[in-house]
Amino acid sequence: MASKLPAGTLTLKQFIKRKEVLKLYKDILSSIQKLDCDSDKVYFSKWVREEFRKYKHEQNEDVINYHIRRGKNELKQLQAGVGINQLSDS
Repeated sequence: MASKLPAGTLTLKQFIKRKEVLKLYKDILSSIQKLDCDSDKVYFSKWVREEFRKYKHEQNEDVINYHIRRGKNELKQLQAGVGINQLSDS
């Protein structure tokens, strides 16, 4: 039975994963803005954007999950370095 959805439509699983990635991206950028040094804010914001863009079209679920775990670890380190005690909902 053929799907009635248009080509390129995300599955529910893909939609949920996309939402998780976007929240992680937002949380990381938000934490970066709490850094004291403006040059650090610029550097890390640029680095994060480049990393997310680099893997924007990744389809392999294992690779995507690896990068989500990596991003969450980076976020925890960033929050610890900034002195933020509250961690994002996982």
